[in-house]
Amino acid sequence: MTIPIYPSDSRKAFGKSDRAWLCLTTLHHRRFIEDAIHVVGLPPGAHVRLRYRRQYIDDALWLEVADNLPVERELALVTLAATNKAGENEVAPLRIGRIVAARCEGSLLTVDIALREFVYEVYPMGTFYDEIKGLARNLPNRFGSKTTGTFVQRLPVPPESLVAGSGVAAWERAADTFFRIDTTTINTDKDVKHRAIPFLYYIAPRFSKMSSGITGRGELHVEAGSTTRFDIHTIAAPVAGKIRNPLGEVHCDLAHPAATFVSSRRVRIDSRRDLRTVSVSTTALFRRKYGHFSVRTVYFDYEDGESDDSDTSSGTDSIASADGRTEVVAARYDFPMAVGRLMPWIASLLVAAAGAVATYKAPKGSDLEVFKPIAVFILALLGLVSGWRGQAKGE
Repeated sequence: MTIPIYPSDSRKAFGKSDRAWLCLTTLHHRRFIEDAIHVVGLPPGAHVRLRYRRQYIDDALWLEVADNLPVERELALVTLAATNKAGENEVAPLRIGRIVAARCEGSLLTVDIALREFVYEVYPMGTFYDEIKGLARNLPNRFGSKTTGTFVQRLPVPPESLVAGSGVAAWERAADTFFRIDTTTINTDKDVKHRAIPFLYYIAPRFSKMSSGITGRGELHVEAGSTTRFDIHTIAAPVAGKIRNPLGEVHCDLAHPAATFVSSRRVRIDSRRDLRTVSVSTTALFRRKYGHFSVRTVYFDYEDGESDDSDTSSGTDSIASADGRTEVVAARYDFPMAVGRLMPWIASLLVAAAGAVATYKAPKGSDLEVFKPIAVFILALLGLVSGWRGQAKGE
């Protein structure tokens, strides 16, 4: 894949006054894989939670969090690390986030992060790891199933070898980094496929109104009586051969009384790079209603054990049926979703205005007395239509 040196929205990742935590993660545990998928795939503003055991936390940082000292609004630099078969380490940056909350729960540190820009190295490659080795303390000497060292710590100064971007081009660069680290990872179990992640996705909501968006608490707010669209970008891991069988799917689900899909809710991964749109329609309401919007990463595991994208045979012999595969859910994310921001207030105000006009006593013989029932009718009609009309239609 050919990627430009710097996407058009690139900027320096950190300012001199920023306080940044280094958060290392690997692909050696299913929970870590899920965290990494979410870090790369979710839109800016979404909240992710990283969890680390006590022995992997810098002592000074642990005591600071345990004493409830304020750490909110500091930045977190999420990185992916691996050790190759020659014993060489590689640490690559993925994304910046703002720390929303951090707390010690027994022997566990939980860090809630609001995602921001993707980050990538200034050329030449490897500059970031060299810089981090000079800034961080007690880094692990290898990354595997039995690793010792510090995975979370506050850096004395933010790294200068990183560039940040928030667009799709920046996501493609982060995905390329992800796949490179994935192939570096040591597999100690011979029965496990070498590659942990066959594809990645990125959700880019297209909010058409000022009243829709992701709030500071990570909640997805959409307007009542509207249609919201989510562009889902997908990219497959770079391997040889043709993709004859789908690698998996991105499943979108709704658990909300006032929202429904007006498009397919499944995005099939059957090409190297693709873009699909999922549309959600909401009903007009007199009050806000809550539920959640879920995204699941589903991988297809084929019974023959061969690579899903091998090109070892021709014709239709290499194409497997749905009965010949198992669906494995690798990650799931639930957006808290609220339907209704301005429209419930507008509908209620119109009905209230109609009631106020109805109770107003105009002077006898005035023009107001003639137009009063007309005004009540129009205001009440507008209010009822705004609050009770059906779902918005997709384009």
